[in-house]
Amino acid sequence: MKKVLVVAMLVLAVAVGAQDLRTMDKAILFTFSGLSNLGVTNYNAGPATGVGAKIFNAAGTMAYRPCILFGMSSTEEDPDIDDYVGEKESATSFGVMFDVIKHLNKNAITPYIGGGAGFMKMSQSTESGHMEDDDPDETKRSTSGFTLRGILGVEWFVKKNISLSGEYRLAFTKGSQENKSKFGGADDWNKSSASETEIGIGSSGLFTLAIYLK
Repeated sequence: MKKVLVVAMLVLAVAVGAQDLRTMDKAILFTFSGLSNLGVTNYNAGPATGVGAKIFNAAGTMAYRPCILFGMSSTEEDPDIDDYVGEKESATSFGVMFDVIKHLNKNAITPYIGGGAGFMKMSQSTESGHMEDDDPDETKRSTSGFTLRGILGVEWFVKKNISLSGEYRLAFTKGSQENKSKFGGADDWNKSSASETEIGIGSSGLFTLAIYLK
């Protein structure tokens, strides 16, 4: 069965490679791989979705790839206890990224290399569970980071004008974080801050869908 699947994939790749893979030099991109797009892997701000574009040069080998990342999540516990309010959590994220990539051929399976830079900002807040007559404990965290990255990837045209891409990214990230907390009915926030420099390799972007415009 595995041999049949491999042969079928090879036949599909050859069949697609024998035709014009795309008719335009612009694509809309959708990626669902989360905040690791910017290398800020130690911070969690809920699921992030990326929407971007890909614009080729006249030769069709170099491409510019701007992208916007955004995410929002919230949860609230429902303990079903009289006069008790469950814990609440919320998170938001926003980021921008710009890559320049070079395709190494124009076949159905196309390796590429490149580099990029970007910025991400994230915030989280938590309100502890508490009795209705009590004040909750509260914590807030704000994180931001700049990144530079190198890219090694492969684009596979599964159909004319439609492709999937996966890539490894070696990223250098410089980030900062601010934390605030207060307990019960306290008036003042306890504050702390930290900075972090990170270098790492990630395989994000494993499900980036490109739809080339006709």
